[in-house]
Amino acid sequence: MEAVYYSAHSTTFSLFFNSVCSLLILLAGNSVLKKICYRYTLNPAELITIFVMLNQGSALIGHSMLQILPATIAVPFGLATTENEWIELFASRIPSWLLVSESSTLDSYITGEKSGSSLYLEDNFRAWLLPALTWSIFICLLIFIMFCINTIIRKYWMQNERLRFPVTQLPNEIINPQSLLFKNKFFWISCGTISLVNIVNGFHFFVPVVPSFRVVPYDLGALFTTKPWDAIGYMPFTVRPFLVGLIFLIPLDITFSCWVFFFYWKAQLVISSALGQVQRPEFPEQSAGAYISLCVIAIWMAKKHIVMILKSLIVGPAGNLDS
Repeated sequence: MEAVYYSAHSTTFSLFFNSVCSLLILLAGNSVLKKICYRYTLNPAELITIFVMLNQGSALIGHSMLQILPATIAVPFGLATTENEWIELFASRIPSWLLVSESSTLDSYITGEKSGSSLYLEDNFRAWLLPALTWSIFICLLIFIMFCINTIIRKYWMQNERLRFPVTQLPNEIINPQSLLFKNKFFWISCGTISLVNIVNGFHFFVPVVPSFRVVPYDLGALFTTKPWDAIGYMPFTVRPFLVGLIFLIPLDITFSCWVFFFYWKAQLVISSALGQVQRPEFPEQSAGAYISLCVIAIWMAKKHIVMILKSLIVGPAGNLDS
């Protein structure tokens, strides 16, 4: 059995720290190779290719993607009981080629009580083969569609809107041989300070007698105990050094909107409580509406570009429309 501490998923941040750390390790190895055997060193183009591949792979197997897919395939039948009636309610309505339904295989997978069980046993392998192949085809098609969308909007984003893609700035600075990043003393001071805090706190987590730097959030919401103010809920106050660094990679207007809409969200909770309305704290309808609105706005702003692409599909490419 294996336990995974549910924390610090690398793909929950826009800048995947596992890819950045791997890139730094490659650069360190490159520095050694330059002194030993220069012809085996990686050039900037090769380094950026590796970085992109790491990002693509991490996004695919990361949080809320392939990480949860095996459990999703197994849960409908594996956790079905007489009491919850999952099989009658929905599991029996899902095509069999999308799920694992063999009870012996699911018992071994979910409970882990059967010693010597393995995916490569014939019964287990046969039970997982068809669902795994089916979902693999779907995921490949999903990735292909993403690449198609990127191909369509790439020119518009880069030449018309001139997006800066701040997430790419740090890797470019790290890889660029002419960069002064590693010669900047303020960079090393900040990097050393943040590393010290994280390393010491990491030791404290495993060995509690080791002192720690207190960066645990202080809940300001606990100060509000009377209605309607108690509806404000959890409102942490803390300083996270790594987040301070990430903020420098985010455009100022986006950073400002994060602050504004956080307090706007809290104000809605208080006003709803004052009016006697019960609201779910996540406001799922507003969150879904925000995503839909962003999608509609992006399509509307790029409507001329999209129309030009549609025309090129019908009557052939015109002007300087590239691939």
